[in-house]
Amino acid sequence: MAIAPRVDVLRIKPTDIPAPPQSSIALIRACDDANVAFEQLCQLVQASPSLSAELLRLVNSAWFQTPQKIDTVAKAIKLMGQRSLLNVVLCLTVKNLLQQDPESWKQTAVLWEDSVRRAAICRLLAQEVGVNPEEGFTAGLLQDFPFIMMFYVNPTMQQHVPGLRACDPDQRFDQEVSLFGMSHVQVAELVTIQWGLPDKLSECLVNHHEVLGHQASVNSKVLYCADWMCAVFAAAERGKVLEQCRSVLKEFLNLDAGSVNEILEQVPPQTERVAQMMGLKLPVQESFEDILRQANSQLAEANLTYQELMWELEAAIRQRDQLATELAQELELAREIQQSLLPAGDHCCVSGVNIPAKELSGDFFDFFSLEDGSVLFNMGDVSGKGVNAALLMAKTSSLFRCLGKQFGSLDQLMAVINREIVETSVRGMFVSMVAGRYHPQSDQLELVNAGSPPGIFFPMEGQVRVLAAQTPPLGISNSVEFHTTRMSLNGGVLYFFSDGFTETGDKESAMLGVEGVIKLIRTFSGLPATQRLQALIQRVQEGAEFATRLRDDMTIIVLENNCGS
Repeated sequence: MAIAPRVDVLRIKPTDIPAPPQSSIALIRACDDANVAFEQLCQLVQASPSLSAELLRLVNSAWFQTPQKIDTVAKAIKLMGQRSLLNVVLCLTVKNLLQQDPESWKQTAVLWEDSVRRAAICRLLAQEVGVNPEEGFTAGLLQDFPFIMMFYVNPTMQQHVPGLRACDPDQRFDQEVSLFGMSHVQVAELVTIQWGLPDKLSECLVNHHEVLGHQASVNSKVLYCADWMCAVFAAAERGKVLEQCRSVLKEFLNLDAGSVNEILEQVPPQTERVAQMMGLKLPVQESFEDILRQANSQLAEANLTYQELMWELEAAIRQRDQLATELAQELELAREIQQSLLPAGDHCCVSGVNIPAKELSGDFFDFFSLEDGSVLFNMGDVSGKGVNAALLMAKTSSLFRCLGKQFGSLDQLMAVINREIVETSVRGMFVSMVAGRYHPQSDQLELVNAGSPPGIFFPMEGQVRVLAAQTPPLGISNSVEFHTTRMSLNGGVLYFFSDGFTETGDKESAMLGVEGVIKLIRTFSGLPATQRLQALIQRVQEGAEFATRLRDDMTIIVLENNCGS
């Protein structure tokens, strides 16, 4: 149960805490002093008629099991001993504070019940681990007194008691800090000072939530473990709390699950016995058997819910696998269709290769012969990747092949394709494309580069030329004018490539760039065109010895006049 932090953080001052009478404080301090005379103790007790009466009632109760009636304070103190007297005085002091202003404590009555239960648990645990059970009892009774004080000081906070009580001890500690801006441990420090509590008792009251942080005393560990055992009877998720309780007691007191269960079985009757001893009326206590039944039911329900979630997850995984299989089949079919759009084999003047980065490619190239003996070719790169790019690639490639047979002018052909893409493109997609018409007989070449990387021309003699793009990519604007570049090969070789090739690294650099491509092409210049392209692709893929998938599609085409050879 989440609790929002207070805006006005509550701070408790020593004067806010109800103090016992000075006579009680004097008696508490005297009981803790080994040098105090027996007669002085008797005088301090007898100075308070109500304390004397409570002391005689208690010493003659079933709690002490005295063989005969004790009728004087002196006999009672002698029977109890100084240490037990201290514990009894503290218990009676707490009880008297409760009875002084019952209306102020009304909403926290359930917390007093927990305190009585915790006192019984501490006594049982102390006996189990070999420390003083009476000291454990008193520490358990006082353990949450500071927590109750926090509600006493600010009664409007008492509405949060059920939610806090339903938490396990660690959760409750965090929630109380969120709610009050301080913890009951900080209040305990004030109580121990104001009441003059013995150092040993003060230590465990202040440090019982720090058992993980330092070498805590056994008494502190007993209090922390008692907190968890008490939560078994009060928390909402009893199954989880019981499991954690067993783990906590194993870790800090080395008690196995069987021992923990045996102690828990004794808690309800011992709680009733403590309440009777203190003259308090508590509701009928739930047996541990009932608690265990509820805990097992909650755990079974949680396990069933977990199993149901596992079944749903398995069904979802099967459905995912089925959809993945179907999608893979669809992508494979799309890949086959897309591959069919690429030219089959090579032309005597043009060769090309396309390597997709994913199942489908946004790159494309094409070439085909016209009736006049010329060859029309292109190479394109659609913005983006995947299915959207592949669909626009297919459309652009199909438009080029269909319209290329009708338009004699290369710039007119590109203008028509551009208008179509502008009118129908979605999500701002565009196409970088280079297109050309080559006449093998006359060695005349017409080129339009719309946003593609520059072409690289290797002449028979002389310097390598870089042919940059003259216009922006297709699909951006209807008003673009396409300019045609005319040239002759004269035995030279012309390359075009998509940016997926130049932006891929080799063994020597993170990115090839134009200069890297020129250097790489020269390495394989002696090979036939088809083998040359395959060698270029293979070298780049090996150079990414990073053995990662391609970051982008790679496409290369090469134009050279081999038609007469």
